[in-house]
Amino acid sequence: MRILKLIEFCRSKLRPTGNASTARDSSQNEERPFWEENKFIHTVATALGLHIITRTGPKCYAVSLWKLLPTCAYMLGNVYTFSVIGYILYMNVLSTYQLVLMFPTFCNCGSCCYSFILILKRSGQMAKYFTIIDEEGAAIRKTRYKPIWFFPMLIYSTVFTAMLVVSDKIIPSEYSCAMIYPTFTGTFMPAFLDIYIFSFIRMIISSLEKLGRSVQNTKHWTEETVISVAKKWIRIHGFLDTSNKIFSYVLHVRLVMFILKGMLFMYSLSLMKEDIGDPYLVTVTISGVNEVTLRIFLICKLGNDVVRAIS
Repeated sequence: MRILKLIEFCRSKLRPTGNASTARDSSQNEERPFWEENKFIHTVATALGLHIITRTGPKCYAVSLWKLLPTCAYMLGNVYTFSVIGYILYMNVLSTYQLVLMFPTFCNCGSCCYSFILILKRSGQMAKYFTIIDEEGAAIRKTRYKPIWFFPMLIYSTVFTAMLVVSDKIIPSEYSCAMIYPTFTGTFMPAFLDIYIFSFIRMIISSLEKLGRSVQNTKHWTEETVISVAKKWIRIHGFLDTSNKIFSYVLHVRLVMFILKGMLFMYSLSLMKEDIGDPYLVTVTISGVNEVTLRIFLICKLGNDVVRAIS
């Protein structure tokens, strides 16, 4: 009986009260401005050279010269990357199957370089985009534990890089150290760029859901109400259109890499019939396929959320 009473006492203490439950629900439904909610993402993106926009004042954004320094540093890193790749190809030290297996890594490095070029080219559009978002008061539901997804991406990129450079079955041992930086950045940068873009899609989804609730809760429609809803819809449509113009190339690159890595996996399976075939090669390629498949799945899920919010 004492044990049962002790259990019941613990349950009563752990059971949330009405006020605590209400406070927790309100904190979960609390919305914060776009720039404030994504401050962690923008800070990491700045360190990686992917975010060069700074908030100079209320509803005012501009390109930061200081934030251009990481971007320029990574551009120099891309010069190093292509120098290493060009030297390896010039020395003709890769066999046919090694060249095929390394081809996606070379393509990832190229897509990273192209991303930095577009970031610099479209920096003015990004500054205007942030300004419009702030002027319209776009907000996102507050989320907790945002840094959690950062560490799995970092760990996967590190492990995948180690898998490629440790064994001489894919990269010759004399060039393994030189390929550490290109392999890691070619894996980690695209993954984080997806998260950076997803933050904008989340903002659009949140705006659509808020507009949908507002329409459903409206009992009496007047001319002013219709005009207000139409203005909000045009604003959200502008958000989506601007996001497509700035980030549409990422979706195209993801689809190309998905097809390419799928073909690479089939090629690694075909090598199993030859003497050069090895389960290690299949493990490396299937890990790359799973990673890009997961990113394609996340893109499709966000697209489905946008369609569901519209409907």
